[in-house]
Amino acid sequence: MRNVDSRPTASSFHQAVVYLIGKLSGWKPYVTVHATDVLDDALSLVSIDPKNPNWPLTGRDGLYRRVGFAVRNQCRKHCGRRPAFCTILGKNEWALTALGVAEAKALKAQFEGTTTPSHGPNLTAKWINDNYKALYERLHSYLERKMPVSKEKQKVDDHIQTFFCNLINRDGLRTRIEDGQSIPYSQVCAWARRSAYSEIRDEGTEPVCRLMHGALTKKEIGDYDSSNWTTEVIPNTINQSGVLGVNPYASHSEDDSGVEVMDFLADEHNIEDEVLDEDAFNWALESISEVLYEEIDAEKDPAWHEELMVDRFVLGMTVKELAEKHGIDRNKATVALGRIRKAVLRRKADFDDLR
Repeated sequence: MRNVDSRPTASSFHQAVVYLIGKLSGWKPYVTVHATDVLDDALSLVSIDPKNPNWPLTGRDGLYRRVGFAVRNQCRKHCGRRPAFCTILGKNEWALTALGVAEAKALKAQFEGTTTPSHGPNLTAKWINDNYKALYERLHSYLERKMPVSKEKQKVDDHIQTFFCNLINRDGLRTRIEDGQSIPYSQVCAWARRSAYSEIRDEGTEPVCRLMHGALTKKEIGDYDSSNWTTEVIPNTINQSGVLGVNPYASHSEDDSGVEVMDFLADEHNIEDEVLDEDAFNWALESISEVLYEEIDAEKDPAWHEELMVDRFVLGMTVKELAEKHGIDRNKATVALGRIRKAVLRRKADFDDLR
């Protein structure tokens, strides 16, 4: 038997486990694969016969443990400055992140022996990979601040990885990268937030997601059986929302609605342009807010400057009104407004696409 020190290290299996998890999960992020389905194939991919290995398979120094370390070392808590390709979602339940899926697809030619040359990750995936650590931390902080419900439900990381996966799949940054344009994190944060909103909206049309929150369609209400639930759930429909003047926490029928539903759902005007204008405005406002958090020192309170910016430039308050509202003198208000203008001017190029 060979010297123990010559056995493969965990890094020897890094690419093998990423490829195998990707293949077994159908090349989808956060779809779990059981460790037992990966172990022997990972050994085979690095030319070790799992039926006749030169080293023990199990035990403290066993090969299976090295394969497990290969997954763990590529998870967010252990990968250091490298991008996180893997994640562990339960005991012996392994999965890939969005970047991990992109990496696994790039490894297909290497491990499957195809004659078609592999082009590797696209430009968007490479940019995310190069900026991953700082970008992920920025996105996580931003979405936690802007989406407290997602933070409470621990969905922020899911929002980020879904955003990465969709962005990589469509190679969304290729044009900007090829044109040599800068890609400010503030703009990426605005895109990620819109992606999260779309994700939440799409969940509202998923029967499984709606059932988890007790919201059923008319057809589903007919099949509703409270005996199948561990806690009492009152199905909600759009006619039972607080917006329509009905107590959403009381049991009642749709006939209890005190207003005409279509009054809220129909409009005699075409509101498409209004919606687009509102989206553009919100996107611009979010991008400017992000710039303030980047450009203004923490000790000067960027959050207060963001509030001041909205009061002055959105609500149209005068300097005198600002001073009265915030309990400061006019000079301090004027200095703060000047600080906001300078911060935005320094990043003027970031807003070219918002025009």
